[in-house]
Amino acid sequence: MYQGQQKFLECVPQINENIITGNYFQARKLLKENYRPNVHVLNQYYGLLENIENNFHRSKEYYNNCSIFKGKELSALLSLSKIHLQLGDYSIAKDILTNLQKKESYYYQATINLIFLYILVKDYEQAYYLYETINVEEIPVKTYKQCQIIKTYLLKKLGKTAMLKKIDCSTNYTVKRITNNCEEDLIKHIKRHVNLENEFTNGKFVTNIDFKKLLEVINKEIQHLNPNHFEISDIYRFSLNEPIGYKDNQLTTDIAVATLLDTKTIITMYPVKLSPEFNIEQNANDSALKLKRQNRLL
Repeated sequence: MYQGQQKFLECVPQINENIITGNYFQARKLLKENYRPNVHVLNQYYGLLENIENNFHRSKEYYNNCSIFKGKELSALLSLSKIHLQLGDYSIAKDILTNLQKKESYYYQATINLIFLYILVKDYEQAYYLYETINVEEIPVKTYKQCQIIKTYLLKKLGKTAMLKKIDCSTNYTVKRITNNCEEDLIKHIKRHVNLENEFTNGKFVTNIDFKKLLEVINKEIQHLNPNHFEISDIYRFSLNEPIGYKDNQLTTDIAVATLLDTKTIITMYPVKLSPEFNIEQNANDSALKLKRQNRLL
């Protein structure tokens, strides 16, 4: 690796941290300053950022770039399948994921994303059938927790009340949220984002915020927006009229709201910092995309 390449690759951990913690403004700034089309990891992060910021066609271009790198073809296909889900191209996503299931190292990721696909087209029976093919004893802890959420979500959708009552909700907030839609529990959870000492977090709300009033505004706002699908949740990102919190010690009007996938049931919300190119494709407000998604065609 030559010295110049080493220098711009030093930004990668910073890009990753900014994306994880919701400072998309800074992540984009770093990518613009350091982007090289012949570097896989920078294409990968650009694809991820554009997906997060609702620019799905841009994201698709970067993930297509990733697919030309030797040994990265399958990971690029998995990422592209997620973009096809965003665009309502469910049959294309299904074909990609079904083929990825045949690859041992991608079986679980492909299967879980197929479950999300069947949830989006409201085929809960098929989604649950796929869930039951997963051997939960063989999967990582993070995936196991995700599977707990998926199981609870599907049992509720399928009306399997007796099975739902047997689930332990005490150790998983999202599982509890699915089974008990309590506003007080939601506000208590959101308040954890007020002046947190840990800087490596998803934003901090200002201390004097009225969360009940904020929830009223948020619930009204998300009704007409197209969500950004992320695993078992939908994420709505947008700007409010007044500052609501901090991102890296700077006031921000931007917020991210997570709901359960294909519902308006809020799980959590937190301040973020959007970039000037957020939603430049207008996918959050696109009525044609909304209709395409609603058709739920496989």
